[in-house]
Amino acid sequence: MKLNQLIQMVVACLLLGTVSLADQPASDSEFFPGYGGGTEVALKNSSRNEVAQYFRAANAGEPSAQNIVGTCYLLGLHVKQSCEEAVRWFRKAAEQGDAQAQFNLGLCYDRGKGVEPSREKALSWYRKAAKGGELQAQYNVGVCYAKGIGASRSMKEAVKWFQMAAENGFAVAQLALGSCYATGDGIEQSNEKALYWYHKAAAQELPDAMLILGNCYMGSLFGLQRNEDEGYKWYRKAAEKGNVEAQYSVGYCYLMGWGVEQSRRESARWYLRAAEKGKPEAQYNLGVLHATGIDGPPDKEKALYWLQKADDQGFIPAFEQIWKLKYSSDQKK
Repeated sequence: MKLNQLIQMVVACLLLGTVSLADQPASDSEFFPGYGGGTEVALKNSSRNEVAQYFRAANAGEPSAQNIVGTCYLLGLHVKQSCEEAVRWFRKAAEQGDAQAQFNLGLCYDRGKGVEPSREKALSWYRKAAKGGELQAQYNVGVCYAKGIGASRSMKEAVKWFQMAAENGFAVAQLALGSCYATGDGIEQSNEKALYWYHKAAAQELPDAMLILGNCYMGSLFGLQRNEDEGYKWYRKAAEKGNVEAQYSVGYCYLMGWGVEQSRRESARWYLRAAEKGKPEAQYNLGVLHATGIDGPPDKEKALYWLQKADDQGFIPAFEQIWKLKYSSDQKK
């Protein structure tokens, strides 16, 4: 992959510019796994002579070099960090039609890096980059229309941009398009097409898509017959990618024996992964397992520890279990 292509990826990660269909904020590393780290290393390892060549080319008006120089300023690599200078160089390249720089400039406006934040200007630059073939920009334009950011909300318009990025292989857009088909929002509802796009995104190892497929097979959704083996398979794939909800679901599968041999020990192991990341349901279930004994006598200390963690997050059943554990112990004294 060319350095300039890597540049565009790391800028996306640094500026957190990709907006999510979910209401909660999400980092771009979730959407673009693996982007960023390798690019920064490549720039850091560039020799003084190589960096000087980029600057000479940028000053001579070469847009791809201007995009690289902008990224150097954004990262503070080989130069003093300056978001304002980064924007200046991104703009030079963007105004010459460089799609990657147009996307990067859109990200700067989106997050207020080196400029006053403006969702309208962000969308304008995203759209230009999208028309230039930038898949991340195509997806971002879709999200802007889906949420009414910088433009009036239009799911029909959002679907158009999601489909463009999805058909070009962008996994997050494939997931978004699948969800549109699932709900019939902006397009005619279709179980078959929803599942098709979920599978396409999952095939690219997108954890959220894997989780959704697990739910589909376990819950007999979108016309599927319940298939515990398939459900567990997709939960496990997502869980191994670090998806907290999937880790919790794998724990539940082991507890119930769904798609896998029943095992309280394995259940506890997967609940622990999700519990350590703060999922209250996993903390509660892990506490209950310790209270009743995983594969030996009960461990009241560990049970109370995890139940308290869940209770601290307002998970009401945890308070009831804590009370029962403490009350039963007092009664026996």
